Amino acid sequence: MGYRSINEIFNFLDQQEFESAYACIHDDFMYLREVEMLSLDDFKEHMHEFGSGVLTSANRVTHHDDAYSTTFTHDVTWNKTTSIFQADTKKTVRVTALKKDGLLWRQMITYMH
Repeated sequence: MGYRSINEIFNFLDQQEFESAYACIHDDFMYLREVEMLSLDDFKEHMHEFGSGVLTSANRVTHHDDAYSTTFTHDVTWNKTTSIFQADTKKTVRVTALKKDGLLWRQMITYMH
């Protein structure tokens, strides 16, 4: 069984290949963020924020990535004000996700500082 890596997903976003990035996500995907749970459609909008420059990702480090789970840290900058943070906010974000059928299935984040 093959799997989709978190690096592959961010590479697609960097190249604005949204459909390719979305193909790495399971249809039953759920994303826990702060005090809310996002659906697959909500998450697609969030991914588009990275590809469109609303958010930027730097200093990406993959701590673990296999067919069953992934742990990834990156520095996120909010270049525009969103519903969560004001423009120019910078946070180190830890992403932890479970995979099903090699695709991202359940994901949560932690702000490191």
